[in-house]
Amino acid sequence: MAVTTKYSGITPVAVTNYKNTRRGTRASGSTTIYTSTKVTTTFEEGTGLPSYKVEIIEHTGPDDKTGTVIGERDPSNPNKINYNSNASLNAKRNRDAVTTASKSQMNSSEMRKEFVENADDKAAYNLAKGSGNEATEEPETAEAAKGGLNLSQLPPIAGKQGSRSSFDSLVVYPIGLDRTGQDVIKFDMLEYQPKQFNRGGTLGFSERDQNRNTLGSVILPIPSGIGDANAVSFGSNSLNPLDAAVADLALSGVAGGGEGLKGAGQNILQTIAKNPDEAKTGLGAMIAGMASGNKDLLTRATGAVLNPNMELLFQGPSLRPFNFSFKLAARSEAEARAIVKIIRFFKQGMAPIRSESNLFLKSPHTFQLSYKHRGTEDHKFLNKFKECALTSLSVQYAPEGQYATYLNGVPVSYSMTMAFQELEPVFNDQYPDDNDESIGF
Repeated sequence: MAVTTKYSGITPVAVTNYKNTRRGTRASGSTTIYTSTKVTTTFEEGTGLPSYKVEIIEHTGPDDKTGTVIGERDPSNPNKINYNSNASLNAKRNRDAVTTASKSQMNSSEMRKEFVENADDKAAYNLAKGSGNEATEEPETAEAAKGGLNLSQLPPIAGKQGSRSSFDSLVVYPIGLDRTGQDVIKFDMLEYQPKQFNRGGTLGFSERDQNRNTLGSVILPIPSGIGDANAVSFGSNSLNPLDAAVADLALSGVAGGGEGLKGAGQNILQTIAKNPDEAKTGLGAMIAGMASGNKDLLTRATGAVLNPNMELLFQGPSLRPFNFSFKLAARSEAEARAIVKIIRFFKQGMAPIRSESNLFLKSPHTFQLSYKHRGTEDHKFLNKFKECALTSLSVQYAPEGQYATYLNGVPVSYSMTMAFQELEPVFNDQYPDDNDESIGF
């Protein structure tokens, strides 16, 4: 068994600065932390395959050559960092920025030279780096970077001081609902994470990290009238024979060059030769129509139209909306405080976040919804949710039709209506492989 260990260089990471206050953890401008990556590979003789252990080291500054190991990249999901107790608050709260920095550190020419000797090594190393099975990926040298801007390496935009990014870890209404063993709906708030462009392996964008730290959670009873509506978009599409012939010529020329173009042309001529009278009538009327500017000349002269070959074709997915209404009535002072926290949780969580300079508006926080069977495990017989945005929230402070409060001023009851929409469509391969034992999405 051969073991190799290599340390990357120390690099600065621009992050959002977090502080612990009496009211919880809050974002306060931006700052810089320093990290490096330690890679240990074990090569099992006879298997031909290396295994990697990737650790994150946090440094007090660029001159701190020792540093402290603060976590390890998850072997089953390298884009996730399993932090230990040594990690600073800023490292924990800025996991995406630290992960991106680690990828760049592992992609340096010095690190790749140590661990990558052939295509198999590249594939294994890129998987450990969290970039997919990119056997043909090249190091991100200065020359390679000239090809374009790597959006994943842009520094994060910090929220304005006073922006809230930490709420109570769990608020429950009615109080004690989580201990009754009945089914509930849970709302976990997440910091919005933009997708990054996938620069190798597959075209498009990478998946969001589904294991992000929650900013706070709320548990409520499952309301009446719950449901879902999956939809996709289909539309009619036409392609007449002449357009089809032109398309065939073009595709044959692209795919087969001159020989392909010649073959497609011969097939079209053979088809016309089998139907000379119809071809003569149709082509003559169309040419005359183009000359006269009357596209309906064929119909006017013959009463016929070119066969449109109309079909209903798939045009794209849809994003599912979800609506919920809750009646919140306090039976005690503690329950009144819980209701106020819940309304504030959703209102402040859905509000856009100003940058310190007011030049940008950051996306509001998002929500992961889940039905819980007996309060703990995901409900198999109700629909699952993808990450959602809270698009509207309305609160009635006198839902009974008459304004009434308790002695401390808390309204007797509230009515809260929320509209959510999923950030991404649902795809066929994302249903759980459980022998149809659950509803899935």
